[in-house]
Amino acid sequence: YDLVLRQALYSPAMFSKLSSAKLGLEREVLQYQQLQGQVFLEAISTALQVYKHRLFHKFNQANLKLIKQYHDIAKIRLESGIINKMDFLKSKSQLYKAESLVLQSEIELDNEQQNYLNIVGVEYQNINLDKIKVKFTEKYKVIKNQILANNFQIKSHKIAENINKNNVKIARANYYPKADFIAKQTSDEGSYSF
Repeated sequence: YDLVLRQALYSPAMFSKLSSAKLGLEREVLQYQQLQGQVFLEAISTALQVYKHRLFHKFNQANLKLIKQYHDIAKIRLESGIINKMDFLKSKSQLYKAESLVLQSEIELDNEQQNYLNIVGVEYQNINLDKIKVKFTEKYKVIKNQILANNFQIKSHKIAENINKNNVKIARANYYPKADFIAKQTSDEGSYSF
């Protein structure tokens, strides 16, 4: 029986592979951290846009309600002869404009909420920005955890980071002793040896 143990004493290629794998891992970790920061800022910006569009939408809805009341009054005043048809048509024009603004603000709000969903991976939850100074750290952690768990780009970089970690392990394995089991057949005697 032959048992062969091998240990490379010096191999420049092994050192280069290990060094390269470590550098690749460091680069991937830095890119991952940079991407986390970028995505988080993008998520906060989009959350602020959603908040702003919600306020605009509420304002436009309240404005529409007032203009509807004004239009109803204008209709009564027209029927009573207090105003002429031109004044009534102006109120009707304002009503159509207000309805248009409500529809436009609703579309913009939906778009921003979809952007938030695309970035964070979950639907927008109300963030009360009036209290953000007090509870910012708490909201930051919630949004950050949602981003880390659901953002596609971050998941992809995390996988690349894990691949590079495995490459470092593979390169490091070249330094460990290796045991080979060799089986050979000798042709002289027709016997096998291990």
